[in-house]
Amino acid sequence: TERPMTTPTIAPVALSFGSTGGVSSVGAPPAKTTGGIAGRDGRAPLDETTMVALADDIGAREEKLGETRGAVRRETLEQLRQLEKDIEEDAWMYAKPRHSEP
Repeated sequence: TERPMTTPTIAPVALSFGSTGGVSSVGAPPAKTTGGIAGRDGRAPLDETTMVALADDIGAREEKLGETRGAVRRETLEQLRQLEKDIEEDAWMYAKPRHSEP
C-alpha cells in the first residue's frame, strides 16, 4: 500500500535568541551595566594572586615574543648572507671584460 504524501508538521519554536545573545523565551532588551570600576559591573575585583598570575603570564608572553623575534632575525640574516654569497659567486658573469678589442 502506498502512503499519501503529507506536509510535515513543524512545531513552533519555543526559544528564540534575545538581543543579549543568550537564549530566552522572549527577545530581551540589552542588559544595562553600571560599568567601569571593578565590583560595580558585577565582576569581583582582582585579588593579588590573580594579578601576580596575570603579570607572570604577560612576562612569559613577552619573553616568548622576544625569542621568536630573535629567531626570525637570525634566520633572515642567515638567508641574506647566503644570498650575498650566491650573488658574489655569480658576479663574474656580469663583470666587464678585462681586455678590450681594438
